[in-house]
Amino acid sequence: MTKNKIQVAILMSVYNGDKFLEAQIRSISEQRVSENIQIKLYIRNDGSDDKSLSVIQTLQKEFQNLITVINEPKGNVGVKKSFFSLLTSPLIVADYYFLSDQDDIWDEYKLNDFLKAFSELPSDKPIGVYSDLWIADKDANSTGKKMSQIAHWKDDLVDFKFLTFDYRVTGCAFAINNTARLQFIKLVSKEMIESVNMHDSLLALLIAATGRLYQLNKPTVYYRQHGGNVIGAVKKRETIVQKINKAIAVPGQLIHDNVCIGNAISDDTLINSEVMPIISLYKDYYNASNFISRMHSTSKIYPLMHHRRRWLHFILMTFIHTTEFTTQPWIGNK
Repeated sequence: MTKNKIQVAILMSVYNGDKFLEAQIRSISEQRVSENIQIKLYIRNDGSDDKSLSVIQTLQKEFQNLITVINEPKGNVGVKKSFFSLLTSPLIVADYYFLSDQDDIWDEYKLNDFLKAFSELPSDKPIGVYSDLWIADKDANSTGKKMSQIAHWKDDLVDFKFLTFDYRVTGCAFAINNTARLQFIKLVSKEMIESVNMHDSLLALLIAATGRLYQLNKPTVYYRQHGGNVIGAVKKRETIVQKINKAIAVPGQLIHDNVCIGNAISDDTLINSEVMPIISLYKDYYNASNFISRMHSTSKIYPLMHHRRRWLHFILMTFIHTTEFTTQPWIGNK
């Protein structure tokens, strides 16, 4: 690392993003930070078959000191494994790591706001900082609505207990310190990443269990909504069958991810004593072999649910073993 400079690594996975990529990279290059901050943007092209690679190569010539292309692994591996490779790459070393989508626009003070928050938090603990987002149209113009509004965020403390049944943290508005990154490398395997909901939600859950999450109560990203979003803020039209399948799979995936975290961590990595008892509730459900055991386990999990339709999840989890309907059922050792 450059002496006396704070190193910031921005990690971006690109797949067929040629329409939006240049605007996002320019918004990163225009970040207003002090001279003691050194920014590096690491881009991995995930096997795009549009003009994304050409856009990256052209911008790399313009921003030689900013952009580094990561070529491993080669080909299309999907968004989760692509970000996993960036987070674990030995070629990337920094004090802080920011996740970036290919199609958003960053507020010019985003890095400054995040780094100020990090400076007030301990660096020897796994720390994650995330912010609110502006919901933007396909041209990256704000709709005037924030993620916190459309997702009905409450001002409750977003701790481990909260996140075990909620996907609050959005990757494109999320950053971690190096302590959190080193712990991620140590505890999370490629097989685990393939099986969980998303890399960012697992990373947030891991930090909540072993360190601290901090929320910036302001939007720092224009979260562009268009037809190609992997995960978007605006709900897409779904058939009745798709809605039913989703309603079953979501609690199952949440439970699956909690069990994965429980298998990865140990008592000496925990920040508080309530984590393992909560994990045990999810493990009991995962291992439930009949209706009675599912009902007992679901009854204990119910108080951890905090959204408006928790009664629906309670019914589905009781009558259906929802973890059997996750898209990636690998769980490691039970």
